[in-house]
Amino acid sequence: MRSSPRILWWIFPLLFCLILYWPGLFAWFQQDDFAWLNLAQDLREGRSLWSAMFRPLQGQGSLRPLSERAYYLGLPALFGLNALPFRLLAFLAQFGSLLLVIALVRRLSGSLAAGVLAAILWTANSKLFVVMAWSAEFMLILCGTLLLLALNLFIKHIDTGRRGYLAGCWAVFLIGFGVLETNTVFPLLAAGYALAFARRQLWKTVPMFAVSGLYTLIHMWVAPKASTGPYALIIDARLPVTLWKYWQWAFIPEGLSTFTAFPERAGPWLAWLFTAALLGYALWHARQGRWVPVCYLGWFVVTVLPVLPVPQHLTDYYLTLPVLGIAMAGADALWKAWRREWKWRVPAAALAALFLYTQLPAARGGVEWWRDRSHRGREWLNALKAVHARHPGKVILIDGISDDLFWNAMVHNAPRAAGMLHVYLAPGADAALTPHPELADVRAFVYPQEKFIELFRRGEIEVYEVNGTGLMRATDKFRNSKVPRLMEPVWWMETADPWEDWRLGGGWHRNEGHYRWTARRAEVQIPAPQRSGQRFWIMGYASPERVADGPVKLAAYFDGVAAGRWELNSAGNFEFEAPLGERWVGRKSVALVIETEPPFTAPGDTRELGVIVGRLGIR
Repeated sequence: MRSSPRILWWIFPLLFCLILYWPGLFAWFQQDDFAWLNLAQDLREGRSLWSAMFRPLQGQGSLRPLSERAYYLGLPALFGLNALPFRLLAFLAQFGSLLLVIALVRRLSGSLAAGVLAAILWTANSKLFVVMAWSAEFMLILCGTLLLLALNLFIKHIDTGRRGYLAGCWAVFLIGFGVLETNTVFPLLAAGYALAFARRQLWKTVPMFAVSGLYTLIHMWVAPKASTGPYALIIDARLPVTLWKYWQWAFIPEGLSTFTAFPERAGPWLAWLFTAALLGYALWHARQGRWVPVCYLGWFVVTVLPVLPVPQHLTDYYLTLPVLGIAMAGADALWKAWRREWKWRVPAAALAALFLYTQLPAARGGVEWWRDRSHRGREWLNALKAVHARHPGKVILIDGISDDLFWNAMVHNAPRAAGMLHVYLAPGADAALTPHPELADVRAFVYPQEKFIELFRRGEIEVYEVNGTGLMRATDKFRNSKVPRLMEPVWWMETADPWEDWRLGGGWHRNEGHYRWTARRAEVQIPAPQRSGQRFWIMGYASPERVADGPVKLAAYFDGVAAGRWELNSAGNFEFEAPLGERWVGRKSVALVIETEPPFTAPGDTRELGVIVGRLGIR
């Protein structure tokens, strides 16, 4: 009979998590989910499984085959575009983490009650609502589960001397490298425990540091971070500033004034109050030779370390794992205070109540917001599926799309992930969208005007207008209001189109799917402009390696006469254009030459390379 109440203690934090975050269990796909779900479409189009599983993600410099690649390839293969299995797996992993937290704190603090309190305080922190509603951040949950499991096994080994626990610790540690880069900090967690409680065992963490170091070197070589942009690694004087900012955010919920009676300006004061209480408590116990609270706060510092060198991409949900350290320290303080006089109980209970009052409403409100937004995306995509089925084989153009739907779904190629390969924005639809160049170029999703004219005349395009999360046919409306000004003499080509191979002269490398590399000098035969005032344009991509050594000069010549000169200074998509004079009007064709300086040879490639060109034309 005595075991029943004890089991309930372990179950209670799981129920608390489910009650607080249950809306996240029914959230659908959103944002990066669609980008990863496109891996299955990549495989259908010929991409190798090896590439889909292990090719690094450019820009972010990430390679997570278990928590991203296998996750988004395996579950859809079994259940299709059903988000519930994703959410169930996330909740189960988080439940496992909560149980491991209870075990860890019970061992360090010597109290089951403290362990339960730690799990509750961690769950209550509003920094968790994103991972509890967004499948793309499953990696953070799974990484936490593995770190906690490995640390518990390491402690078990030290307590018992059994090698099986150490072998299990190593196995979990190594698996973690396929989940998230944060796994590299595990040796610090293990060494911190050994340093505080078992210094003779500290040497056993040395090989772990070696493995983490080797992984870091290999990762930087195979999947380097971008040198510019939001994910660029920057190690400078901003590191302590970023640490302090994350520490403050751990106590300040998003939308403080929305969910509580406190104004937003009260946030930093709340952070200072909790900081003073926790640091004072940890230092007091450290002076008495008890290092448990310091170890708990060390968890925050250690797990936040990997994101400190990325000061241009500060994100709340990066605190999912670090705030556990605050929760454990707070739980230890509450448990200790409750065992003493009322003069300690009352302030401790007041601080806990203040924390829950500020965090719980934001946690619930945040997870509901993410669920609701994902449902809007699902309704729109379902409406698009019905349109696609109604017009098989036709190109579907979307007009009047909202920022919410575009940046949540379409910018991540949600239609393609659902098997709809020819869905684009209608020409001009991008004008109503708020630009976010740090995320994507909206123009890349607009159906090319040059191709639109040809297919619209043949009746192979249908235009639909967004109405809430539904779609209304607007082909006739579009024809009467916008098509006339689009119908002007234009021409364009894709360099990877096999039907256009006959136009390519010397200096073009092999077709690579959607583009070709030029050599230092590449020739192509194109139609001459049909009237004065038309412009030549070219679209392509500058890889990070191409611009790593400095700017790249690009020039276009029409029959030997310079038509345009440009400079590529940073990695990413580019589009240039240049006015054309009347000298070429009336001719049948012209010889276009594209030159780049300096030439470039990619690592492991012997070809002389110029620049990647996707499309070019006259408009």
